[in-house]
Amino acid sequence: LVRRHPLGAMLCLYNATADTRPWPSHRISSLGVVDPVDALTGASPTWGDGKVFVPPSGALWLCDLS
Repeated sequence: LVRRHPLGAMLCLYNATADTRPWPSHRISSLGVVDPVDALTGASPTWGDGKVFVPPSGALWLCDLS
């Protein structure tokens, strides 16, 4: 889910499974979030092998907070 705002885009990723799920990191910047920070925690997302990882039964609200 992508929400547009005058201050920038926010990408909301949800995982409704009991396992960590990957999501292609190149899609984050293509959707308008260049330097992502999780708005829920203030932390940078977990990255690896060209993917961002969404925790089990978790959510990431990725936006540019810089």
